[in-house]
Amino acid sequence: MFGEIPVQSGGRVQPIETLASGSLLQMRARRELALSGLERIAFGQKPSSWSPEDRAGIFRALPGLKDNKAVLDSLEVRPLPLKGGALGSVDWLIEVAFRAHVARHLPTFRVDHPAVLRMAGRDPESTKFVSWDDVLKHSKAISEAADKARNRPQADRDAEDRAIIQLETAARQYAALSMAFIPGDLPPDIEPQQEYRAWFMTINRVLAEMAKNRDSQTGAAPAIDQELQQTVRSLVDRYQNFAREGAIRLVPPKEAGSLDEWDNLGAALLGTIQRDATRRDALGPEGVVTRYANFCTAWRKGDNDACMREATALRASLAGTWSDHVTAEAGFGRLQAFYLLLQAYFVALLAILIYWPTGKEGLRRWGAVALWVLFALHTAALLYRMWLHGRPPVTNLYSSGIFVAWGGVALGLILERFWKNGIGAAAAGLCGFLSLLVAHNLGLSGEDNLESVRAVLDSNFWLATHVTIVTLGYSATFVAGILGGLHLVLRAIKADYAAGDSVSRAAYGILAFATLASFVGTMLGGIWADQSWGRFWGWDPKENGAVLIVLWCAVCLHARWGGLVRREGLMQLLVFGNIVTAWSWFGTNLLGVGLHSYGFTESGFFWLYLVFMPSQLVIIALGWLPARNRPAATPA
Repeated sequence: MFGEIPVQSGGRVQPIETLASGSLLQMRARRELALSGLERIAFGQKPSSWSPEDRAGIFRALPGLKDNKAVLDSLEVRPLPLKGGALGSVDWLIEVAFRAHVARHLPTFRVDHPAVLRMAGRDPESTKFVSWDDVLKHSKAISEAADKARNRPQADRDAEDRAIIQLETAARQYAALSMAFIPGDLPPDIEPQQEYRAWFMTINRVLAEMAKNRDSQTGAAPAIDQELQQTVRSLVDRYQNFAREGAIRLVPPKEAGSLDEWDNLGAALLGTIQRDATRRDALGPEGVVTRYANFCTAWRKGDNDACMREATALRASLAGTWSDHVTAEAGFGRLQAFYLLLQAYFVALLAILIYWPTGKEGLRRWGAVALWVLFALHTAALLYRMWLHGRPPVTNLYSSGIFVAWGGVALGLILERFWKNGIGAAAAGLCGFLSLLVAHNLGLSGEDNLESVRAVLDSNFWLATHVTIVTLGYSATFVAGILGGLHLVLRAIKADYAAGDSVSRAAYGILAFATLASFVGTMLGGIWADQSWGRFWGWDPKENGAVLIVLWCAVCLHARWGGLVRREGLMQLLVFGNIVTAWSWFGTNLLGVGLHSYGFTESGFFWLYLVFMPSQLVIIALGWLPARNRPAATPA
């Protein structure tokens, strides 16, 4: 229930569950917080149930818990609600927001570089994780190192630079979450209602002083006690800081369906001294801020019934035009449809791969039928995601991975429908699996995959035409390259391989479609650029990448038409087309420059340049090996 409460973050209304899972992905690269055996005992069981051996081991491994009465008492009342030894993303966010003194000791941040681990006070030989407590203790060193890393040109940053920037960015998000729902810096024994009551009392005292001391004859400003002025000033400064720093907004405007920005915690608290009819009374008995404070108290007391009542009341009070989408998004996020499809595509691909050495036709038919079913499910999930987002299918790198997979599967299945030799099905399964694997790993960055579209892309017409057609061109060039790669591999290892000519014809047809889609998509992009930026072409890296795909497809066609290459040579050119397309898709973003650098991903360098490209070169080299099915020379 708590996960379906709406908040506004990243310029859009989303369920808390999306915020929680995205934040944890950014910090931990997982949707749940898995704990070690000792940590499960420390946080998942009441301290009174610990054995002497467990207690000694816990205090040795987690010295921050030793003699920490506030944490131990809190865990005695409510241990963490672990499931299978892990803490779910929503429960983790609740701990961060409402029991910060407990959450600060959890191993929240994953750090893969040993130097950064040591900087945070951890031993790289024993762990890859650091806690918020570790970050706070070494915050000065982490901040200084992150500033130095950011000041270096992007191309000059090494693995340590990227790791420290990632940790510092994740720490900022953690700090934002800890201060989003209640004043998270309060001591554990101070309930948020106590601060809110003090705020009300201070305001009322000010009003009383003003009424008492007002000079009715001159209209001079009423005198206020100096100590009271200082109290008001400190609280106002505090809440103004909350308002400036708060990226997560809790309270929508009073008017139903208003598109105005929501209030964050600081703005809502300051709203009590501002007469604004468009704002909700967030601190009233039924106000949003009051409800979150009540939820905090109930959670700390271990009162699950009260927690459920407050969460239900919050969800009801925040109902609006966004409610259906928020509920649907929470359910869709829990389903992880594209991750399930990724696994299913891999199973179908295995069936086809087993078919080739065994020759069992049933495996090929089963794999083809499974791929058709998966394609239908993929289409349904894609349409559902489009409805959630209110946009065409491709708006960012993550969604491009999903759509490239969809287009590749469609093209592969069309080929299988005509040739029925397993190669089209293998191309479909391989493209679906690899493209969704790319999308899945992009999703692990923690970025909002349904984020508000950047200003440069804020046009449904051009997203539906230019971006969609260009991405279909990616799908087609990848399928053509996969067909080429399958041919080169099969001819090198399979003695009875005899489908080379049919595969060559299929690859040629896909290449022609890829050329058309890439050319049309690129031209449409130029028209869009002329409308948006006043120039058709600006030699932007992404524009250069798009035209490189068109040129390479043209090279492949003309090389074949002119007799410069034969069947094997064309297949090698198509495999190299995978490198060209992947560079256009990701490589231009890795440069971090230009008007199209909105899809930058740090980890892409390793996978693109050190894994994918060398693998394609190895496959190309197979084309120079003699075919296994070459007839033996006739003796003289």
